[in-house]
Amino acid sequence: MMAAMSGQLLAEEYSYMQFTLADGTTKYIAASGLSFSFADGNMTATNGSSTLTIALTDLASMAFSNEAPTGIESAETEVTADAEIFDLKGRKVAQGSKLPQGIYIVKTKDKTFKKVVK
Repeated sequence: MMAAMSGQLLAEEYSYMQFTLADGTTKYIAASGLSFSFADGNMTATNGSSTLTIALTDLASMAFSNEAPTGIESAETEVTADAEIFDLKGRKVAQGSKLPQGIYIVKTKDKTFKKVVK
C-alpha cells in the first residue's frame, strides 16, 4: 500500500503545456486530453482539437502552466520604420516620436510583439 504524497501536483491541475524554443519564443497548447508522439526528429503534441509539431532540436524546455497565452510574442526586436506602434489602450502612437516609458504593441508585416520602454 502506498501513501499519497502531500503537495503532489498532477498534470490535470494545469490548463496549458508551454514549450520554450531555442530561439526564446514560447508556444502553448491546451493540456486537456494532451498526448505526444515522436517521429522523424519531431515531437507532436495533440489534444483532439489542436496539434503542435516542434523539431526536437528546436525544443529548449517544456512545462505545464496555468498562464494563458496572449498571442503576442515577447522579444527584443528592433522596431523598424514601417512598424505600427500602439499603446495598451489600442491607440496608434506617432511614428518617429521618442516613446515615453511604458509597454507598447508593435506590429510589423511579419509579426506582432510587445516592446517595453524603461
